[in-house]
Amino acid sequence: MDYTHVTCTVQGLSDHTPLKISFLYCPNGKPSFMFCEMWCWDPMFKRILLEYCQMTYHGTQMQHVYTLLTRIKRPLWQLNRDRYLDIHEQQGITRRKLGMIQEQLQEKPLDRELLSRERGRDTYMHILHSSLSLIKQQSKAIWLSQGDQCTQAFMARIKQRKMQAYVYVLKDDSGILKEGFGEVAQIMLRISREPIDREVMMEGTVVDLEQQMQLIAPFTDKDIKDAMFSIHSVKSPGRNSNGGTKDGEYSVHSGYAWCINELEKPKWARLTWGRLNIPRHAFTSWLLMKQRLPVRSRLAKYTGIPALCQTCQMEDESHEHLFYNCIGIIDVWKGARQWLQLTEKQSWQEWVKYVLALRRNKAQKQVICAVFNAVIYYIWGARNQLIFKGTGVSTTHILKMVNEQIIQRVLYKNKGSQNYHTCIDQLLR
Repeated sequence: MDYTHVTCTVQGLSDHTPLKISFLYCPNGKPSFMFCEMWCWDPMFKRILLEYCQMTYHGTQMQHVYTLLTRIKRPLWQLNRDRYLDIHEQQGITRRKLGMIQEQLQEKPLDRELLSRERGRDTYMHILHSSLSLIKQQSKAIWLSQGDQCTQAFMARIKQRKMQAYVYVLKDDSGILKEGFGEVAQIMLRISREPIDREVMMEGTVVDLEQQMQLIAPFTDKDIKDAMFSIHSVKSPGRNSNGGTKDGEYSVHSGYAWCINELEKPKWARLTWGRLNIPRHAFTSWLLMKQRLPVRSRLAKYTGIPALCQTCQMEDESHEHLFYNCIGIIDVWKGARQWLQLTEKQSWQEWVKYVLALRRNKAQKQVICAVFNAVIYYIWGARNQLIFKGTGVSTTHILKMVNEQIIQRVLYKNKGSQNYHTCIDQLLR
């Protein structure tokens, strides 16, 4: 059940107040129609489109599109049921048959019948391509269902707030209390169709006639002069003004950047904020680059806790020590470097400069940045779990989580692209 409704009933002979508790299911809308990209390569898909696009539709162009999309749902659903409902099983069966034919060809390489059957591997390639396309589309659902505890708590909170917004009890025009989502919907629909009463509109503060005339009056020269001279000097346009851009023209963005004395982005910004970077990973990495994570050496300045690193028990827990020099996480970076074929560096600053200066193609750079941020996120998570729960996290587990998260992210963000296959192969080694 999604919704609980409690009603206090009339007190009877007992001195207690009876409570009536109802466990209800919130009304859900119709499930949305999910379009599958694998249909595009099916010959029947083009025939269905041509058939329904050539029909005559009435109304505006938007109504044409709406009617077309509504009518085309049924044939597409039938196409999916007839050909793609068990696409993964079809892939396995076709692969086994093709494997048996190729094994027989090794014994009889000149058999014409086997050669003609082996040329039917195009069917297997089509099924394989459709299966991979479906997996890529499902990667978003897998990502949401297998997210960490923070993501699950966030989604649960969204659902809770949505439930709190439901209205289950409402009084109608005659003052009678109506219960039930259906009854409330009928009352709201009836109210929305009735014209608004003028007495209701006049309640509270309203604009009088003199104020209405002032609002519609034309601007005078004095109004324009007062508005121009009321602009602060730091926002005055021109080439010599403060907060101007390179071409001398003022913008709100450039003015704000000048006020906070931050005209240039730090070099590490493109390492932290990348297209494939997972937001929670990027946020933790951003705090690390700003030296704002609550490591023990930083907390020791304001509290009485010891600054000793809880992972290695050898040095103070600073940002550089925890995320690069600690013996407990050295193997994590070693595993990530083996995936990405990178070179080890002596210090954290040299490591960041080295990653920023890499000469790789765009896809490889994006994957490297995503792995970089994911390693930082899970090192910080392992440190917190050791301190607050008393349980350590193995290097193998951290690398496994990084691997799975980045692969799912790449598949979700690049459904139809072939540029990331080499990067995924490196992560699957």
